[in-house]
This record gives sequence, structure tokens and C-alpha cells, in this order.
Amino acid sequence: MSIRSLIAAAISVVFAVDVAQAAPIYTETGSIAGNDGGWDYATFDPGLNRIYVSHADSVFAVDAATGQVTPKLAVAPHGHKVLALDGGVLAVTVGGDNTLTFFDAHSGATLASVPTAAGPDSALFDAGSGLVLVAAHRAGEVDLIDPKTHKIVGSIAVGGALEELATDGSGRVFVNVEDRNEVVALDLATRKVTQRLKLEGCDGPTGLVYAPDAYALVAACDGKAAIIDAKTFTLEKLVAIGQGPDGALYDPKRRLVLIPCGQSGVLSVLDASAPGKVALVANYPTERSARTGALDPTTGKVYLPAARYTPAPAGARHGAMEPGSFHIIVVSPGD
Repeated sequence: MSIRSLIAAAISVVFAVDVAQAAPIYTETGSIAGNDGGWDYATFDPGLNRIYVSHADSVFAVDAATGQVTPKLAVAPHGHKVLALDGGVLAVTVGGDNTLTFFDAHSGATLASVPTAAGPDSALFDAGSGLVLVAAHRAGEVDLIDPKTHKIVGSIAVGGALEELATDGSGRVFVNVEDRNEVVALDLATRKVTQRLKLEGCDGPTGLVYAPDAYALVAACDGKAAIIDAKTFTLEKLVAIGQGPDGALYDPKRRLVLIPCGQSGVLSVLDASAPGKVALVANYPTERSARTGALDPTTGKVYLPAARYTPAPAGARHGAMEPGSFHIIVVSPGD
């Protein structure tokens, strides 16, 4: 290796250490009790300063400033993803009747219900197109819905069991295909699949985020995070994280990817501040079962739904939920 190469390598190591040292330390700073019941995604609403959790048969809401809980803001049997849209409107993927249902965020009243393909799971609002995209887990397609007219305006056939969606803000959308260990790129203009990427060594991708400063997609798999170069759409590397993630968050202010890992009971934090340098900062302790979460982008606080379970019977993922144990863990960044 040349002297120039050695100097460059040394600078790279120093830079990586500086990034890791500059990242905040996450600690548990609170807990918010709630009614028992299963859950899926959590969402933070900056407009109303609330946390939403699709919880049991309804949407569970918490005022982030006061901690006041609304146990059943809106009825959503087998709800999955809550989106906070402009004008005080919520859009919720509802598995019980295969719909994207719109609610008034203040009263919880139903505004409209739009049929989707089977198993609506993740959803996102794409600002460029003005559409809500719904990933249908069982049907293997992404439905495109106009939130103003409450009508489905198209769909993109992908195939497989679809999980989280992410967008680069420039007309490209990505979706994890859990049972095929792949990420698929979609073009909203043509409404077609453009690329498929196998995630070799990354099993069961669930959470997915786009980190713009790193030009990278980060897919959360079991025990690994797949780092994908978004420009070339190639697998850059795998990074070890905790076991049992079911979501991923991006903090744009701190340029960090946060992955709640429910089996290990940790929050895996990755630095995503520069291209080619996405790396694990640390695994911070949370609780077992805390596998999804919501991020307040201003304060950096992370809200993690969790519960305690009895020991799992043979062949089962977990036991029964202990009565009175559902809560939301508040994890905050420090110095």
C-alpha cells in the first residue's frame, strides 16, 4: 500500500471514530401506559404533536406534550399503518376489511373508506405525486390512492409478501418483499417495477428507510441491516444489528437510522451521514417486544410500543401478553 493510501485509510478511521463519538447516547426517559392488545406500526404526527399506534381494534393516540392518552381514537380492526396527512386527517391501513380508511384526527369520525388489495400493511404519502401508496402484504401489489378524492387511481404488481415502503422523493419508491429477501424499485411515473435486488445474507426484510445524506436505503432484516446504494441499486454491505426488527426510522436532523429490535430488546442506531460510510453506532437497551417505533424529528425522541409476555410454548414466537403490560417506551437522545 502506498503512503498516500495509508494516509487516506488513517483519515477514514479517524473520521469514522469522530462520527460514532458525535452520535447521541439513547436512554429510556419515560413510559406511557395503555390498554392491552396487539399492535403494529407507530407514527408521530408533528402537526398535532401526537403518537399514534395501530392497536388491537383501534387507533391509540398519545399527546406527546402532556402524555394524555386516547385509547380508541378511531375504530380500525386489524389496523397496521397510520399516516398523518394535512388538514387534520389520518389514513389507516385496515386489514379487517382490506381498506385504507380516512379519519378526522380530532374526532375520530370516519371520512371515507377505500378498498385495497388483500392485506394492506405499510403505507406512505408521496409528496411529489400527492398520492398515498399502500403495500398489500398478501396480494403483493402497491395501490395508489388519491387522498383528496378518496379513489384508487392505479396499482403496481410486485409479487410476494410486501412490507415497508420508502421513497427517495424523486419519483422512485422502494418496497421490501419479506418472503423473497429482496427490495424492489418502483417508478411512479410509469407505475412499473424497474429493478429487483436480492438481499443475499439478509433474511426477512421488514423495515425500510431512505437516508438521503448517505444516498442509501437501509433494510432491516433479522440480525442484519442491508445497506443499499440507492444510485446504483446494489447491495453495498450488511451491518450486524439486533434480532427481531419490524421497522426502521430515519432521523434527518441527526442523520441516523434507528432500528427497533424486539427479540434482542435493543434499539440499533446506525450513522448515515455520508455515502459509503453507513455503520453501526451502538445497540441501546430497550425491552423485548419493542420492534416498531415512531420518531419525533425535532426532539429526536423515539416512541416504542412494547408489552411483557409469558414464556413462549414450543414452536411459538411468544407467549400470552401479561395483563396490564402494554406501554410505550420513550427513548431520548442525550449528549
